[in-house]
Amino acid sequence: MFPYSLPLSGVPSGAGLNMTVDFAPLLMGMVVVLGLCILGMALDAWVYYAWAQPKTEVEMAEAKVEVLYRKRFFCPSKGREVEVDFRAPWGEPGNLLGVEHCSAFGEKEEISCDRACLYLPEAKVVAPLFRPLPALI
Repeated sequence: MFPYSLPLSGVPSGAGLNMTVDFAPLLMGMVVVLGLCILGMALDAWVYYAWAQPKTEVEMAEAKVEVLYRKRFFCPSKGREVEVDFRAPWGEPGNLLGVEHCSAFGEKEEISCDRACLYLPEAKVVAPLFRPLPALI
C-alpha cells in the first residue's frame, strides 16, 4: 500500500500524508464489505420469511402433515406387549393412517401382520413423537 517505508512515528516524512491516495483502497474495501453484509442480511430475511417461517397449527393441519406417534400396548395379533410408531395427520392423533415401526418385528423386517392395532381403542394416542420441521412443510 505504501511505496515508501514509514518512520517510527507512523507519519511519512517529506511530502506528508496524502489521505486520498493512501486510504482510498481501504475505504473502497470497507464500502464493498458493508454492501455485501447488507445484501447478506436481506437474503437471510427473505429466506426466513419466504421458506422457514414457523407455520401455525391451522396451516400445518391444512397441509396434511404426517407425524409419528409412539404408543406401547398389548398386541392381540402377537399376544405380547409391543411399542408401535403410528403415522397420523398433525393434530389428529386418533386418525391413524399406518404403522411405521413395530417392536414385534425386527429393524429391517417388514411388518407382516394384519395391523389390527390401527383400530384398537388403546392404540389411540394423544401426543406426537416429534413436531415436524416447519421448513419441510
